Amino acid sequence: MRLIACAVLAVASATAAAAAPSGGRASDTVLGDGCLVVQNGFGKVSVSLARGALFGRFQSGTITIDAASVVEKRAKVTGLGAIPVRAKIGDRPAYQYGPVDLVRFRVTGPVRMIVSDGIFIDLSVVGRGTAWLTSFGWQPPLDVDTNVFSVDAASFCEDNFQPLPSTLRPVRYAIAASDAAG
Repeated sequence: MRLIACAVLAVASATAAAAAPSGGRASDTVLGDGCLVVQNGFGKVSVSLARGALFGRFQSGTITIDAASVVEKRAKVTGLGAIPVRAKIGDRPAYQYGPVDLVRFRVTGPVRMIVSDGIFIDLSVVGRGTAWLTSFGWQPPLDVDTNVFSVDAASFCEDNFQPLPSTLRPVRYAIAASDAAG
């Protein structure tokens, strides 16, 4: 999973580098694509991307994706009994799959997506947006790779893993890289 995330991030980085101004220095006020990786997560993961891609899987839970992504076929969800039902994310139309088991999903472009009551969530995101994470106080077994995440764009989310927040209210994280020009 981490190799795939690195490949996606490398392609996004190459695309961003190709789009950089020919003067060699990017604007100090422009934010670039960032990343988010969740490994063996438990709880709720919400992502709102202005642009980018996300893909992942979970053992069981519910996934809700904004209606535009589903209707425009920018979203694909597979799993045991993954049948879309109309729902809402806030006041916006969406489709909900679940509760469902053994789910795999991928979405590109602007999107709002929520995995709730998720067990063993593996997620990779590249792009620009916001994530809200919580494990609702759930404490997994003492395993270094369980219920952790990284938003460290400098290492393409390979380093600086930390436990998912155990607060009842989700904690907000930016998915973006600050200007890398030096």
